[in-house]
Amino acid sequence: MRGFTLMEILVALTVITITVLLTQPVIATGMLNMQRSTTINGLVRSLHFARRSAAERGRDTIVCASSDRRRCSGGEDWGSGWIVHDGERQTAPYAPPPGSILYRSRGRASLDIRANRTQFVFRPFRGRSTNGTLIVCDRRGGAEARAVIVNNIGRPRLARTRSGGGPLECPSA
Repeated sequence: MRGFTLMEILVALTVITITVLLTQPVIATGMLNMQRSTTINGLVRSLHFARRSAAERGRDTIVCASSDRRRCSGGEDWGSGWIVHDGERQTAPYAPPPGSILYRSRGRASLDIRANRTQFVFRPFRGRSTNGTLIVCDRRGGAEARAVIVNNIGRPRLARTRSGGGPLECPSA
Protein backbone atom coordinates (compact mmCIF):
# COMPACT_ATOMS: atom_id res chain seq x y z
CA MET A 1 0.00 0.00 0.00
CA ARG A 2 1.24 3.40 -0.90
CA GLY A 3 0.24 6.66 0.88
CA PHE A 4 0.98 10.28 0.16
CA THR A 5 4.54 11.47 0.43
CA LEU A 6 5.46 14.46 2.52
CA MET A 7 6.25 16.39 -0.65
CA GLU A 8 2.80 15.72 -2.13
CA ILE A 9 1.10 16.88 1.06
CA LEU A 10 3.21 20.06 1.15
CA VAL A 11 2.41 20.85 -2.48
CA ALA A 12 -1.31 20.34 -1.86
CA LEU A 13 -1.24 22.57 1.22
CA THR A 14 0.66 25.25 -0.70
CA VAL A 15 -1.91 25.23 -3.52
CA ILE A 16 -4.78 25.45 -1.02
CA THR A 17 -3.07 28.31 0.86
CA ILE A 18 -2.46 30.29 -2.32
CA THR A 19 -6.06 29.77 -3.43
CA VAL A 20 -7.43 30.97 -0.09
CA LEU A 21 -5.14 34.02 -0.07
CA LEU A 22 -6.18 34.98 -3.60
CA THR A 23 -9.92 34.60 -3.00
CA GLN A 24 -10.05 36.25 0.46
CA PRO A 25 -10.27 39.87 -0.83
CA VAL A 26 -13.03 38.89 -3.26
CA ILE A 27 -15.00 37.20 -0.47
CA ALA A 28 -14.48 40.18 1.89
CA THR A 29 -15.66 42.63 -0.78
CA GLY A 30 -18.69 40.46 -1.49
CA MET A 31 -19.57 40.36 2.21
CA LEU A 32 -19.29 44.16 2.52
CA ASN A 33 -21.46 44.63 -0.59
CA MET A 34 -24.04 42.19 0.78
CA GLN A 35 -24.21 43.95 4.17
CA ARG A 36 -24.53 47.35 2.51
CA SER A 37 -27.25 46.12 0.12
CA THR A 38 -29.22 44.42 2.88
CA THR A 39 -29.17 47.56 5.03
CA ILE A 40 -30.12 49.84 2.14
CA ASN A 41 -32.96 47.51 1.17
CA GLY A 42 -34.20 47.63 4.78
CA LEU A 43 -34.08 51.43 4.80
CA VAL A 44 -35.91 51.73 1.48
CA ARG A 45 -38.49 49.14 2.56
CA SER A 46 -39.09 51.08 5.80
CA LEU A 47 -39.51 54.36 3.92
CA HIS A 48 -41.97 52.80 1.43
CA PHE A 49 -43.85 51.18 4.32
CA ALA A 50 -44.12 54.53 6.15
CA ARG A 51 -45.35 56.30 3.02
CA ARG A 52 -47.98 53.63 2.34
CA SER A 53 -48.98 53.49 6.00
CA ALA A 54 -49.56 57.26 6.10
CA ALA A 55 -51.83 57.04 3.07
CA GLU A 56 -53.77 54.02 4.37
CA ARG A 57 -54.20 55.23 7.95
CA GLY A 58 -54.73 58.90 7.12
CA ARG A 59 -52.16 59.94 9.74
CA ASP A 60 -48.58 61.15 9.71
CA THR A 61 -46.10 58.27 9.85
CA ILE A 62 -42.57 58.92 11.04
CA VAL A 63 -39.28 57.13 10.44
CA CYS A 64 -36.59 58.12 12.94
CA ALA A 65 -33.18 56.99 14.14
CA SER A 66 -33.33 54.81 17.25
CA SER A 67 -30.47 53.32 19.20
CA ASP A 68 -32.71 51.24 21.50
CA ARG A 69 -35.61 50.47 19.09
CA ARG A 70 -38.07 52.11 21.53
CA ARG A 71 -37.37 55.85 21.27
CA CYS A 72 -36.41 58.29 18.57
CA SER A 73 -32.86 59.27 19.40
CA GLY A 74 -32.91 62.70 17.84
CA GLY A 75 -29.53 62.38 16.19
CA GLU A 76 -28.40 62.13 12.62
CA ASP A 77 -26.62 58.82 13.30
CA TRP A 78 -28.88 56.03 12.04
CA GLY A 79 -26.25 53.27 12.32
CA SER A 80 -27.81 51.71 15.44
CA GLY A 81 -31.20 51.30 13.79
CA TRP A 82 -34.52 53.05 13.22
CA ILE A 83 -38.21 52.77 13.99
CA VAL A 84 -41.41 53.55 12.07
CA HIS A 85 -44.32 54.89 14.12
CA ASP A 86 -47.60 56.71 13.62
CA GLY A 87 -47.58 58.73 16.81
CA GLU A 88 -47.53 62.48 17.12
CA ARG A 89 -44.63 64.31 15.54
CA GLN A 90 -42.38 65.65 18.28
CA THR A 91 -38.97 67.14 18.69
CA ALA A 92 -36.50 64.30 19.18
CA PRO A 93 -35.39 62.64 21.37
CA TYR A 94 -38.75 61.23 22.45
CA ALA A 95 -40.61 57.98 23.01
CA PRO A 96 -43.57 57.37 20.67
CA PRO A 97 -46.89 56.59 22.38
CA PRO A 98 -47.43 52.94 23.40
CA GLY A 99 -48.68 50.83 20.52
CA SER A 100 -47.72 53.34 17.83
CA ILE A 101 -44.48 51.66 16.73
CA LEU A 102 -45.17 49.84 13.47
CA TYR A 103 -41.67 48.56 12.65
CA ARG A 104 -38.25 48.32 14.33
CA SER A 105 -34.88 47.73 12.67
CA ARG A 106 -31.40 47.10 14.00
CA GLY A 107 -28.37 48.65 12.44
CA ARG A 108 -25.15 46.86 11.56
CA ALA A 109 -22.01 47.44 13.57
CA SER A 110 -19.87 47.36 10.42
CA LEU A 111 -21.84 50.18 8.72
CA ASP A 112 -22.14 53.87 9.40
CA ILE A 113 -25.44 55.51 8.41
CA ARG A 114 -25.74 59.29 8.56
CA ALA A 115 -28.68 61.46 7.60
CA ASN A 116 -29.21 65.15 7.21
CA ARG A 117 -32.51 64.70 9.10
CA THR A 118 -33.35 63.31 12.52
CA GLN A 119 -36.66 61.99 11.20
CA PHE A 120 -38.65 61.62 8.00
CA VAL A 121 -42.34 62.49 8.26
CA PHE A 122 -44.74 61.03 5.69
CA ARG A 123 -48.06 62.78 5.44
CA PRO A 124 -51.30 61.16 4.25
CA PHE A 125 -52.93 61.64 0.88
CA ARG A 126 -49.60 62.07 -0.95
CA GLY A 127 -48.96 65.39 0.73
CA ARG A 128 -45.53 66.85 1.21
CA SER A 129 -43.12 64.74 3.17
CA THR A 130 -39.72 65.38 4.65
CA ASN A 131 -37.01 65.21 2.03
CA GLY A 132 -33.43 64.33 2.87
CA THR A 133 -30.48 62.02 2.37
CA LEU A 134 -29.21 58.97 4.24
CA ILE A 135 -25.60 57.98 3.47
CA VAL A 136 -24.52 54.38 4.09
CA CYS A 137 -20.76 53.87 4.52
CA ASP A 138 -18.51 50.95 5.34
CA ARG A 139 -14.78 50.73 5.96
CA ARG A 140 -14.04 51.37 2.26
CA GLY A 141 -15.08 55.02 2.60
CA GLY A 142 -16.83 57.42 0.25
CA ALA A 143 -15.90 55.65 -2.98
CA GLU A 144 -18.16 52.72 -2.06
CA ALA A 145 -20.78 54.69 -0.12
CA ARG A 146 -24.39 54.81 -1.26
CA ALA A 147 -27.09 57.38 -0.61
CA VAL A 148 -30.81 56.92 -0.15
CA ILE A 149 -32.36 60.20 -1.26
CA VAL A 150 -35.97 60.89 -0.26
CA ASN A 151 -37.78 63.49 -2.37
CA ASN A 152 -40.44 65.87 -1.05
CA ILE A 153 -43.32 63.52 -1.88
CA GLY A 154 -41.64 60.70 0.02
CA ARG A 155 -40.15 58.58 -2.75
CA PRO A 156 -36.72 57.14 -1.96
CA ARG A 157 -34.09 56.46 -4.61
CA LEU A 158 -30.57 55.05 -4.49
CA ALA A 159 -27.60 57.13 -5.64
CA ARG A 160 -23.80 57.03 -5.75
CA THR A 161 -23.56 60.83 -5.40
CA ARG A 162 -25.29 63.54 -3.41
CA SER A 163 -28.54 64.92 -4.81
CA GLY A 164 -26.58 67.83 -6.29
CA GLY A 165 -24.05 65.49 -7.94
CA GLY A 166 -21.24 65.93 -5.43
CA PRO A 167 -19.30 62.99 -3.99
CA LEU A 168 -20.55 61.16 -0.91
CA GLU A 169 -18.49 61.70 2.22
CA CYS A 170 -18.09 59.24 5.05
CA PRO A 171 -16.97 60.07 8.56
CA SER A 172 -13.33 59.26 9.10
CA ALA A 173 -12.76 56.04 10.98
